[in-house]
Amino acid sequence: MRKFFALAIGLLAAAGLGAQTTQPILRLETGMHAAAGKALGIDAAGKYLLTTSDDRTARLWDAATGRQLRVFRVPAEGSTEGKLYAGTLSADGRLAIVGGQTGYAW
Repeated sequence: MRKFFALAIGLLAAAGLGAQTTQPILRLETGMHAAAGKALGIDAAGKYLLTTSDDRTARLWDAATGRQLRVFRVPAEGSTEGKLYAGTLSADGRLAIVGGQTGYAW
């Protein structure tokens, strides 16, 4: 029964997958979000902040200085594919977890 359930979940997940575009997408790096922010996550020590946005990026910041440390980009296509609605950091700040609109496996 467990194998059947796992297979059913796998098939349902695969049914939503599509081919990603091969066309390049021009993105200008402004050093900040270029669209509305959606979520803010912070690690337990208060050292790092993670922000997500409709601009299809998650950004990691140093909480003490406000300096941007890293930009995470997700596959994007169409008007909503890749928009990020949620984000958080693990308690130790080593993992960033984001959620948004996507039909692709990445």
